[in-house]
Amino acid sequence: EILIKLNYFYKNIIYDTQSINIYDRKKLKKIFFLEYFFILLQDALFKQHKILFIQPIKSFSGSLKSSEEYIKNLYVKYSFIFFTQHGFSSKILRKYGKIFTSYGISKFDNTENSRYLRLRWLLLIREIIYLPFTIFNLLLVKSKEKEIDLIHLNEITGLPTAIIAKLIFKKPLIVHVRSLN
Repeated sequence: EILIKLNYFYKNIIYDTQSINIYDRKKLKKIFFLEYFFILLQDALFKQHKILFIQPIKSFSGSLKSSEEYIKNLYVKYSFIFFTQHGFSSKILRKYGKIFTSYGISKFDNTENSRYLRLRWLLLIREIIYLPFTIFNLLLVKSKEKEIDLIHLNEITGLPTAIIAKLIFKKPLIVHVRSLN
């Protein structure tokens, strides 16, 4: 991307042909080119990328603890926007970035330890009820945070929410698989 911009800039430098001789024109073009190159390079190296971090589990969990260990080292380099439920996770993540909370985040947890068997299928009703809250709050994040570079889902059980976020933001999605399906 930087090379495309540089090539365009180099070919399209405007100069007054009558007042500058050909040797000085080439020299001036190189100077402008180098200055523009360093501006683009500085912008690329020091831009703080925004990551939408979806933490679907509101209580203390291994996924939250593991993520916190990574985020402690990364929140200086990256700008985190957290999307989680009201609860313990929002209190922990608040230290590392901007928090957006929802009454509920829609999940599908049919892992080995949480199979939907017998009456447990009724839990899907809760997830369907959470769906409007999830969509509304993701749209709220979109309205407040215009530019997001990446979406990170911290637990595969939150995949319905991550798919909705990908459709809303149209950005790459990374899914951290912590549970086996």
